[in-house]
Amino acid sequence: MKRKTNPIIIEERLHFKHGISSTAFYSDLVLSYGKGVNVYDTNGNEYIDLFAGAGIAALGHSHPKFISCLKDQLDQLIVGSYTTEVRSKYINQLFKLLPTELSQISFFSTGTESNEVALKLARNYSKKQQIVSFWGGYHGRTSGALALSDPSFADPSVEVIPGTIRVPYPDNYRKLIDLDDESYLIWITDFIRRSISKSSVNGIAAIIVEPIQGTSGNIIPVKGFLKALRKLTTEIGALLIVDEIITGFGRSGVQFCFQQENIVPDILVIGKAMGNGVPISAVITNEQIASTSSLSKPSGLSSSFGGNPFSLRAAQLSLEIIQEEKLIENSQKVGAFWLEILKSELSEFSFVGDIRGKGLMLAIELVEDKISKLPLNGDAVAKLFNLSLKNGIIGSFRSPHLRLNPSLIFSEEDAVTAMYKIKKCFEELHKED
Repeated sequence: MKRKTNPIIIEERLHFKHGISSTAFYSDLVLSYGKGVNVYDTNGNEYIDLFAGAGIAALGHSHPKFISCLKDQLDQLIVGSYTTEVRSKYINQLFKLLPTELSQISFFSTGTESNEVALKLARNYSKKQQIVSFWGGYHGRTSGALALSDPSFADPSVEVIPGTIRVPYPDNYRKLIDLDDESYLIWITDFIRRSISKSSVNGIAAIIVEPIQGTSGNIIPVKGFLKALRKLTTEIGALLIVDEIITGFGRSGVQFCFQQENIVPDILVIGKAMGNGVPISAVITNEQIASTSSLSKPSGLSSSFGGNPFSLRAAQLSLEIIQEEKLIENSQKVGAFWLEILKSELSEFSFVGDIRGKGLMLAIELVEDKISKLPLNGDAVAKLFNLSLKNGIIGSFRSPHLRLNPSLIFSEEDAVTAMYKIKKCFEELHKED
């Protein structure tokens, strides 16, 4: 489908093109406003938003209470690192949701920034340098975070950064060996243990893991994986960093994924839905780790925008509204309903390999064929992307790993509408082939 590039885009891209996501870049859309689970472009076209800014807009677009209360905060104070009532109140609200062992928090602007700080904390505390991360993992765009991420996200500038050991993630769809889940968990945990033993020089500072790998396609590991990692890190004297930047605050149908497996990470990283669009992230840890060396001193972990009253008011409101409107319960209920109807209506397409999800964090795996499980080719994916826009969908349709991360206000009616739109795209793609 040929689209005429908007003059606003033409003017913008004279100076700004490298900091745009590929989905936004190739869409040629100029968005005007959003309402609920929908967004609208400058031509008045409506799109159902199945991405919500990579899961950021937990409350949907233009939530009335969120907007009204943020406007009030603008009249009071928006910058500064001094203590404010709003920050104190939020900290108290948040720690009621966490295990008592996790008692210390530092605020930042982005998930990448928080992951960098998590690495500093782990290395300072352990006096070790090496970090274990996972195939398919993604922890941010800065050099340190990219060095931990899957090489497919990296560029030559980060390949020289030492100290990273990458190991397989127990993808339930693409297992490395044909075993039942319980046996596979034992096998892969032992594989990780042996990889560390063969690659570690002076010991491991930490293992960093996403409970569900978001950017690589909402990949769900075999059940019990976090618990197995908790046991392994304790065994080898390493810290466990759990990156819940995407999964946190109800995205997967629970407050935080690590709580489902009854473990406590040494360091927890959160962000995205935390501020519902206002940039904020955080690193949470225990007293012992937080009190380590120079990082425990004033300004040791400070950030120019970290913990400012405007972003904290956004975080407070986001948490408050998620609780008031029972959006975690909604994520669990609607996510299960949507997963069921997606499987029922879409599984028979020859290029649909897997449909998976937890809460409102779903994925459709597109393949060349169901046996080889090879990712669907780029030409077909590009066609599907154009079809999605034509049929009024905003989402990650430029990838063979379709990630479906709508706002937590998504209803069963929205789920049915979205399913039929996706089905129409698939039917048209099938005809073109």
